[in-house]
Amino acid sequence: MSLINKFDKDHYFTFIKKICKEFEVPKDLYLNWMEKMNDEQTVASLTFGQDGFPFCLQKYEEGSLETSVIAIQFNTFNFHDLTILWEYRKFGYPEGKLYAIEGKRKYLNKDELAFYISQGYKWTEKLNPQITINFSLAKKGIFYSSYEDFK
Repeated sequence: MSLINKFDKDHYFTFIKKICKEFEVPKDLYLNWMEKMNDEQTVASLTFGQDGFPFCLQKYEEGSLETSVIAIQFNTFNFHDLTILWEYRKFGYPEGKLYAIEGKRKYLNKDELAFYISQGYKWTEKLNPQITINFSLAKKGIFYSSYEDFK
């Protein structure tokens, strides 16, 4: 069961739907997600932003050793109280196994999302390949990670 606190699911869904429309998330993506979540015993909380917006923008070409993701984190149920983070990963085969060998991150503004979408980023609920979005590192001012940092 997901985090339970003081906000009801209808309020949460209304908020998410509003944000999805604002960010032009494909309607079928967020409606399918809402239907799936409605079947679960999920109640949103005031702290839901710590988990972030349920959808990310990702750019990845099959067979590539690079991917980048744009994740959105809301700190409250206020559309203007958000953090948008671009996270990049380059993978390689040090020691003969696939590892993340480089990571970069930077903050973005809402108005920059349209540019990234025009560059091939797609909305998704599940990242493929999956990478960790490091809001905590960005908040500490760490915008680059090396292979040694990922080990």
